[in-house]
Amino acid sequence: KAPNPTFVNYGARTSVGAFGPVMAEQLDPDIGWKDVEWVRGLWQGPMILKGLLDPQEAREAQARGVEAVGVAHHGGYAQMARVPARWCVPMPAEMSTHEAMSLGTAGFTAAQAICRMQHDGLSPEKGPVIVNGATGGVGMVAVDVLAKLGYEVHAVTAKEKDVDLLKGMGAAQVILRQTLEMPEKPLLGEVYAGAVDNLGGPMLAHFTRVMKSGGTIAAVGLAAGWELHTTVMPFILRGVSLLGIDSVNCPMSLRTALWNKLAREWRPPNLAPQVKTVKFAEMPSTFDAYVKGQVTGRTVVDLR
Repeated sequence: KAPNPTFVNYGARTSVGAFGPVMAEQLDPDIGWKDVEWVRGLWQGPMILKGLLDPQEAREAQARGVEAVGVAHHGGYAQMARVPARWCVPMPAEMSTHEAMSLGTAGFTAAQAICRMQHDGLSPEKGPVIVNGATGGVGMVAVDVLAKLGYEVHAVTAKEKDVDLLKGMGAAQVILRQTLEMPEKPLLGEVYAGAVDNLGGPMLAHFTRVMKSGGTIAAVGLAAGWELHTTVMPFILRGVSLLGIDSVNCPMSLRTALWNKLAREWRPPNLAPQVKTVKFAEMPSTFDAYVKGQVTGRTVVDLR
């Protein structure tokens, strides 16, 4: 028999029974295997059942004629999510749920990028660090944390209106993306000890050309393109490292350690004023600004 699922982030409330009243508000307790059988009787085509948590549930589904099961979880904007306990990171005592969601995957990815670069030898005395996409989720947290740790941060943004904001978050220099010259030479002058790249494409290629000897680049995103046109020269003549940042497959031990850092010594000191909270009903009107690239900072959705 599969063990009962537990909730690992809620202190003393570690049993399913303790969440009965909350679950009852969100879920229909009458939905069960009989409903799967009912749907199977109506639909003779391929049937996929999502949201299963253990092998026994998969066997139950197979016995009822289900051809495939899905173990991925959308999460989305649900008020409750049923996931394996091993997926859950214990929330640091110093962090509220609102602060955790203000950081979100973007903030965690920024922390992972900084951790990987430091492991590769990056330190403040080696030179400045450049961060593009600096008003986005990853970029803003990266600027804030790197500045707190004593790095000279150069922030790249296309939003001229946010220059003073980024300087207030600790950026020593703000570069407007539209003014940045990017000659397509194999190597350019050695300027930066590190880089956090959220864009990919031509700007990531440019970063490889302007790294100092032993410089390190954290590749986080591909907002400007998934292709990379560069040469091997930065890597074999300057020893530049290109680090891929994958927040999905990060080991749980490192994931937990980084969340603890974000709650303590890496806590972003200037992020809170850049976080906007919206109600669930406001989301349709909120998305338009994201599509148009007009959003600065972070948005937390209040599902209550």
